[in-house]
Amino acid sequence: MSMSELDALRNGQLWEDFCESLKSAGAEILAEGVPADDLSIAEGYRYLTRLLRLSLEKHLEFSDPACPQFYSLSHETAKIGNDNPDNFYQNCAVDGQRSYRITGNAGQVEYLSIETKAGSFAGQVQGVRPPQPLSCARHDRHLAVQQTHESSPRRG
Repeated sequence: MSMSELDALRNGQLWEDFCESLKSAGAEILAEGVPADDLSIAEGYRYLTRLLRLSLEKHLEFSDPACPQFYSLSHETAKIGNDNPDNFYQNCAVDGQRSYRITGNAGQVEYLSIETKAGSFAGQVQGVRPPQPLSCARHDRHLAVQQTHESSPRRG
């Protein structure tokens, strides 16, 4: 965090900016051309609060690639759009400059897809480098997935 960002945190400006942004997003629910019946308005605010909850989880609780954790960004009470109800989604913040290893038991899973992406739904983030290609080994339902960056120190 830069010094100006720390100052904005300390004096409450970051909080005020956040609240103003949320207020502005809420105003879109009442914008001209948006359905104005009670159900549509209630569902608009409900969806906005769900997106807010997911955003807080993604950007505050699970955003540290130095200490990655899997979490569910899309599930039965939090839809982000275009998710498949037959899938089980897990997300994790990673850094393309680091190495990671995932191990576990695949159990009865017949299909497993692990993808890495740089950026977000809003587009690519400048200066973000996607993780290197993944290597995957599967033996008798045990799974090991590794993403390695050449200059990253290896951890046991």
